[in-house]
Amino acid sequence: MTNSEVLTMEQLEARYESQNDLENRLSEIFSERDEVHLPEMGRRISALLVKESFLGDSIRKEKDPTELARRAGTVYSWIACVSRKAGVTIQSALESKFPAQCAYCNNMPCICQDATRGAAELTYELDENRPRSLRAWQQHLDEMYGANNRSPDKGVWFTVFRMIDETNEV
Repeated sequence: MTNSEVLTMEQLEARYESQNDLENRLSEIFSERDEVHLPEMGRRISALLVKESFLGDSIRKEKDPTELARRAGTVYSWIACVSRKAGVTIQSALESKFPAQCAYCNNMPCICQDATRGAAELTYELDENRPRSLRAWQQHLDEMYGANNRSPDKGVWFTVFRMIDETNEV
């Protein structure tokens, strides 16, 4: 894979069956370089936040889908960089943060509203049916939160800021 290559979701899934496969590939490519040039967690997080802001800017400016895909991929790569340093896989973080039902209202799909949420009840249970691929996670999160996220008062900026918020939480 070259730096300028943009893969479709189908191509990604053909190459990497699971999140862990993709994370392992990113680790093979970048971990040595990251340890040399970004040894501190703070520098990795700063770089991630910059890349997230570039993605948000591209969304705001309604860039073409290829540009958005490239920037989204860059954000994912930087999330993997930060998670490697923390010793956590993206897969395990997703499984913990987004179990089979909403951690706030314990429903699937989620019926709670952001403003009325209390503390999350995160209980990690190994579920053999849990999502493994990027597409499966997108479908799972859409089934769980899609209706809430698509409400008329929430737009693109809600999604961008929510992504930044969730990344910071992880």
